[in-house]
Amino acid sequence: MSIPPINNDHDSGIPPLLTLPGRLGWTVTVPEIRRHAGEQAEAVLQLTPTFPTSAQASVLREAGIVWNVPALVESLERPGGYYLLDADDGDGERVGIHGPVFVSHPNEASVVWELDLASLRPVFTQEIASIAETGYVRLQFDRHLLESGIRSMLSELAQLAEDGIDLDAIDALGHDIESWSAAGERIGVWSLDPDHGGLSLEKLLSRETLSPLPRRPLWPAGSKVEIGFIPAHDGHELLQIDGEFPRERPWIASWFTRCETLYAFQTWLGFVTRAFMVLEQLGPEVKTNEFVLRHESDRTACHDAGRRLARQMAEAAGPDVQICYIEAPLVSVDHIR
Repeated sequence: MSIPPINNDHDSGIPPLLTLPGRLGWTVTVPEIRRHAGEQAEAVLQLTPTFPTSAQASVLREAGIVWNVPALVESLERPGGYYLLDADDGDGERVGIHGPVFVSHPNEASVVWELDLASLRPVFTQEIASIAETGYVRLQFDRHLLESGIRSMLSELAQLAEDGIDLDAIDALGHDIESWSAAGERIGVWSLDPDHGGLSLEKLLSRETLSPLPRRPLWPAGSKVEIGFIPAHDGHELLQIDGEFPRERPWIASWFTRCETLYAFQTWLGFVTRAFMVLEQLGPEVKTNEFVLRHESDRTACHDAGRRLARQMAEAAGPDVQICYIEAPLVSVDHIR
């Protein structure tokens, strides 16, 4: 099945270093086997990623990089920034994952992933990782095939949870299988990494997955989205929707669908720093988590960069969504000095 052409707006601005057809793959591994007193042994599962430009599965497995399966499901339903690739313990920073994969739905038959090289360097082959210091890779998926792959992933997990695991037939990462089970005996499943409080696998298997999975817009129709340094609590928030700070996706980058938007965001934040980084240079009236300008001379450039960010975010929004930039007063470090 061929991938429908992507809208031209995906080819504007900063081009990708590489564009390839997407393909979802995985290897089930057992990094840990647990046995509580008087209970049967149970296995911890991981899904090691495979996709075009990814490092070899053995390299990713050694690094502890796994698919975040709940995020994969959600990204198929709704665009945005998702940690599709995560650490086995949920601490992506520990394994060099410093940002999400940006997912867009340019039409009803396509899903596009954009992977920033600097944020996700450990997940790439050495050849790709060494192409440049900055830039991104774009993977274009046929939506039907991607959904089919995710459903196969869920079915395999459900089957393993129901039937148990034959350690002779799966990559048990060097465990002494004979010490855990007799030949041909199966052991139960304890959890799926990243575990997220012990409920990751349970939630996945109890969730009703409609066929096909529904598509939802990033922003509900009629939403008013404001970007800026918005006073809140002990400092500033960067985004509010209909006058409220979002609880579902509190970090602004989770609302991005393009790497180009990430770069606009990084440019904007490059003009400021958090007050707690320079408290000794500020007065007592400045709150700890406020953003403050590094240089007074950059005030206009900072707000111009914020407006560019809002315009880029508006490109991913529907026609009934209003996205605007709020120009807030900011303290500047060198002005105080």
